[in-house]
Amino acid sequence: MSCLVITLEGGDDIQTMKAGLMEIANVFVVNKAARPGADLFTRNLVAALQFYEKHHNQNIPVIKTIATSKEGTANLAKAIDQHQQQVNGSFYKNALLAERAYTLIGKQRMRDISKVQLKDAREKDSNNREFNLYRFVQQYITD
Repeated sequence: MSCLVITLEGGDDIQTMKAGLMEIANVFVVNKAARPGADLFTRNLVAALQFYEKHHNQNIPVIKTIATSKEGTANLAKAIDQHQQQVNGSFYKNALLAERAYTLIGKQRMRDISKVQLKDAREKDSNNREFNLYRFVQQYITD
């Protein structure tokens, strides 16, 4: 879970954020939202996110806050809770479990092969100028 907190005086603008930041945040927080220009900035951010969301099948909330008066913090907490609920029962959880299963399968398949064994076998054959990594690996693969 990542929240990206943005303030207007931080020099943040939509173009800067398009350079990869949209891909890492699960929630955007526009802090100091009472400042002049905050509403326009928020509208522009929402518009920019709509394009990203459409192509990535995600809904990324934009929450306006004023941290000094705790304004908007309840909405932020709600957005974080909603994201966590989605993660715990959806695609993310399944993807994480699939990745873990892949790792466990790999470890199980490699249980009889050590890195030292592979290094020694390669050193024994190091003078072979026609070495082919795929053929070398094939001798260790069993179906």
